[in-house]
Amino acid sequence: MKTNGERNNGGKLKPEYRKRWAEYICRYIEEYRSRGYHVAFYTFPKGGSTADRCYQIHR
Repeated sequence: MKTNGERNNGGKLKPEYRKRWAEYICRYIEEYRSRGYHVAFYTFPKGGSTADRCYQIHR
């Protein structure tokens, strides 16, 4: 899905996968909400982070 073919180590999401990635993120947040959690924000890591996502949730 990325230009460098790796999950980490830079690269960018290929344009043909943007819609699919956006749908995945929305589904992820909707699932938390359906279980009674409030998603306060969603950010993408920068730099050398290997985390897929950073988020804050409250129940």
